[in-house]
Amino acid sequence: MKTKHILTFLLLIFISFGYSQKKELRNANKFYDSGEYLSALDLLETSKSLFDSSDDKIKSQVMLLYGKIYTSTEDFELAIKSFNNSRELGANENDLNSEINKLETALITSAIADNESENFSDAAKKLKIVYDINPENNALYLYYAASSAVNSNDL
Repeated sequence: MKTKHILTFLLLIFISFGYSQKKELRNANKFYDSGEYLSALDLLETSKSLFDSSDDKIKSQVMLLYGKIYTSTEDFELAIKSFNNSRELGANENDLNSEINKLETALITSAIADNESENFSDAAKKLKIVYDINPENNALYLYYAASSAVNSNDL
């Protein structure tokens, strides 16, 4: 009889633990969707220990959200690391590829703005990152990165 109560208690703890992980992830997604990127990031950071003990599916969703937040806040290197971690954890490839395309677009847009303001060195770095993300499809951006590097006298 005691064993039955203990097992029931452990099952309830496990269910509530899984629910709280999903709840925190949902809340962070709500913050992200409403444009409150720093609030979403703070919530993810404060729930880090909760997510660390979760399964790979939840972890991949968390890393994908980190990547989306970092893309929106233009912290591109952390976005790439987050997307790579999400891929390693088994994220949905369609969702991941969609977000990586958004990252590429954000990098290119930012590099164009850097070139227009004659900040050629940063533009070259960003265009090189676009090339590194997908060398097969983005070979032209390596040429643009080299052009920006030449304009910045970074030979």
